[in-house]
Amino acid sequence: MNTVYASQDLLLLNHLKHLLEQEGIDCLLEQVHLQGAMGELPLTAWPRLVVLDPDKKDEAQTVLKRALDSTTKPVGMRICGACGEPSESQFTDCWNCGAALPSKGSLKVRG
Repeated sequence: MNTVYASQDLLLLNHLKHLLEQEGIDCLLEQVHLQGAMGELPLTAWPRLVVLDPDKKDEAQTVLKRALDSTTKPVGMRICGACGEPSESQFTDCWNCGAALPSKGSLKVRG
């Protein structure tokens, strides 16, 4: 089987599944309904995220590693053209005045 991640945290597993699907990697969750038997089953019975195409397993693990890396920070900041307030790169609107932020091509990298 092409298991790439296992956890008791279904919210996390679903989030990771959606990240892989956004990258075009077909996957599914297995053993989701076995949690009711925990304590009677070994830890290997945790719900798990499985990649359907064995050739995509390495790519999936790279995506998951990047997603779970706690040292990852936003690439840059966007400066609002209306009020001059900086916002992190993942936002599309200024938090301060609500104006649309400049495109991603105009990011200012943090120093």
